[in-house]
Amino acid sequence: MISAELALELAKRHEWARTEVKPIDPITVDHPDLDIADAYAVQQAWVDLQIANGAHMVGRKIGLTSRAMQQQMKIDEPDFGALLDYMIMRSGVQLRHADYVDPKLEVEIAFIIGQRLSGDSVTVEEVLEATQYIQPALELIDARSYRVHPVTKQPRTIVDTIADNAADAGVILGGNKVAPADVDRDAGRVRPDEAAERVDDVLQQVAWVVVGAGIERRVHDKSAAKFRGQSNAMNSRRIRNIAHGLAGIRIDHDDVSGTGDEQTA
Repeated sequence: MISAELALELAKRHEWARTEVKPIDPITVDHPDLDIADAYAVQQAWVDLQIANGAHMVGRKIGLTSRAMQQQMKIDEPDFGALLDYMIMRSGVQLRHADYVDPKLEVEIAFIIGQRLSGDSVTVEEVLEATQYIQPALELIDARSYRVHPVTKQPRTIVDTIADNAADAGVILGGNKVAPADVDRDAGRVRPDEAAERVDDVLQQVAWVVVGAGIERRVHDKSAAKFRGQSNAMNSRRIRNIAHGLAGIRIDHDDVSGTGDEQTA
């Protein structure tokens, strides 16, 4: 198991990359023997740094939920990251590309949890009972370590991704709120917003992250938004179709010369 000192050192590297907006080497370049448990220890050390500086934990992001992505990353379960208060944004927010190392947008479904969920066994029914509402969202992901190393040309591993807070940088919440009672669990959509997978699968993933995050470390938050990753490509038309109510999100692409091309999703 990784030492607390090394976990903190690697967490500080990621924080430097985030604040300086410069990519770092994936941690497995210098520490190839680290495993997934070590990666979550680094992630937690980074979260502890954020909390020590005044941030608050408000939820969890779930990623790598599709079987295809898990096979690509050579794992058999999703991963998760922390959502902090400064990461939560509302529809209409303007994002500057220059503020992030390697940003992308992914279409998501957000579960806003009104009651505390915890324990070593959480059911889908308990998730539904605790959910205040479900709404469309976009996740802002950012790779603080190189996705592909510029020298070795090796892609970063699942260990590198988890240590980098599962690449989570923020979430933009949409306007439409769907009551849990209005969700058809066997359908491939959450009315009135389209979704790509069965709703029941999503609920199971929320239950999974409650148990998984609790095993890694008990987090005492009064309410949390649980996120499930759904898309790996930024497609503005698909975003508009899925996330009705996410109006006026603008991404400014600032190049090194200072000219800014803008895309509106």
